[in-house]
Amino acid sequence: MDALSAKGTEIGSYQAESLIKEDAVFRWVRVRDRTDLDNYVLQIPQPGPQSEGDQLKALRQYFNKLQMVQRKGLITPQRVLRYPDYPLVVVYPEAQGQSVGEALRQEAEHSHEWWSQVCEALHRLHMQDLVHGCISPESFIVMDVRGQKRAMVTDFGYGPLMAKGCEEARVRVGDYLAPEVAAGAEPTTAADVYGYAKTLASWLLELEQTPWYERATSQDPNERFRTMREVSEGLKQELQRFG
Repeated sequence: MDALSAKGTEIGSYQAESLIKEDAVFRWVRVRDRTDLDNYVLQIPQPGPQSEGDQLKALRQYFNKLQMVQRKGLITPQRVLRYPDYPLVVVYPEAQGQSVGEALRQEAEHSHEWWSQVCEALHRLHMQDLVHGCISPESFIVMDVRGQKRAMVTDFGYGPLMAKGCEEARVRVGDYLAPEVAAGAEPTTAADVYGYAKTLASWLLELEQTPWYERATSQDPNERFRTMREVSEGLKQELQRFG
């Protein structure tokens, strides 16, 4: 067991409670702040290239910019910190929710509402010159926001690493990775359009037979929808047709 997996490990003013999840790139740790006694979630790069040099610099720049984006629809950092043993610590409020797929199995009538919400959130992200880069079913959760269930975008940090050649980040996206990014190109908003369409089709297979899906997942990124609002409008028409 390493230090981050151990309950009670100190990370600055935070004390580890449990390891939530991890992959080859990041770890997410539930912690308690010893100063305000509130719970938070820390996203910390795994040891390796993403914790040093150009990749670390790209991550820090990305998260510093991300925390300035309007939070509506986006689970963005509250703070971006560094400590001697942890060169990058991204602090989020603790958020309780479920994957959008699980939520839709219980409340399918919210499908267009929730998919539209994440489209708008991604549009807002893109307007700030930021790319998610890792759109997949794990990128969206549904949670209670002031008494209403909303779909939120999460799982940030892979895009800037792919732009710096991090192969582990590309592997993490799997089948939802745009072909040009798989071939080594830097992820763009067009890659988010591709991943979004692939994610929706994993929930609603009929979409794969539509002109909307064909355009959104074109092998040529220049032929895809230009903005997430265009994606949303085209999706609305398809979902209405399905009933």
